[in-house]
Amino acid sequence: MELIQCLKQTNMSLEEMKVYLTFPFREAIKSVPELNAKLQEYRKKITDQIADLERILKFIDHKVVHNQSLLRDKSGDEA
Repeated sequence: MELIQCLKQTNMSLEEMKVYLTFPFREAIKSVPELNAKLQEYRKKITDQIADLERILKFIDHKVVHNQSLLRDKSGDEA
């Protein structure tokens, strides 16, 4: 149940979660190679999302610290 709650918090759809529900959770994850592979694959997806969010946060922090406009002024008229 804890796994389902974690997957839900990552905004995984119910359709995607159904894949995980087909595996026996009473056994160790490593004893079910398909489940282990799926979780490793999903872990990679989450770490990629974290990296993207960290890049976005760094960009925003830079804009805030340097008090720069988030929009580029093409015409020179707008602030």
